[in-house]
Amino acid sequence: MNRRNILEIGLRLFVLFIISVILVAGFWFHQTFYQIGLYPLLLLGGLTTFTVIIFGHFALSGRPSWRRPSKTIGLTSEEAEHIILGTSSLLALQPQVELEMIPGTVVSAKYVHGSSTIAVMKIKESYRKLLADISDEEVRALGFQSRQKLLSFFADQGRLNQNDPITLVRFRIVEKGGTEST
Repeated sequence: MNRRNILEIGLRLFVLFIISVILVAGFWFHQTFYQIGLYPLLLLGGLTTFTVIIFGHFALSGRPSWRRPSKTIGLTSEEAEHIILGTSSLLALQPQVELEMIPGTVVSAKYVHGSSTIAVMKIKESYRKLLADISDEEVRALGFQSRQKLLSFFADQGRLNQNDPITLVRFRIVEKGGTEST
């Protein structure tokens, strides 16, 4: 278990502890709450309950609800392997795919012919380029060792030729092997 996982588990346990303290304090001051009147009681009780639910959700799921994947990207087994091994920080998508890859969007990456989630990713940048104009740095970021291997991969997939436009999406992995579905 690495340091980040230990810190994440510690944060979740701390949030659950704070929720427990809030609930115990609520029971302790229960009688006092009724003396402040109906409207303040509804406002304070509603706010407290809302806070407990939000923090409880965060503590159990490990991420706030606004960081759930909003879109799904289908990947081939080779593209998925690059993500699983951590050799890829860039994806090459066909421009026909009608996904808005806006920076900050959280997406779920799944196998093209499957339902298991490979990773949950946050989009950092997306742009279009001709396949022939991709730089050596972008080839390595896509997880390939050479331009020739990249081109043969696309030829084997029957997806693109060198003169076709391609959408390049730079991402950061938020969670590997998640089980969420969109």
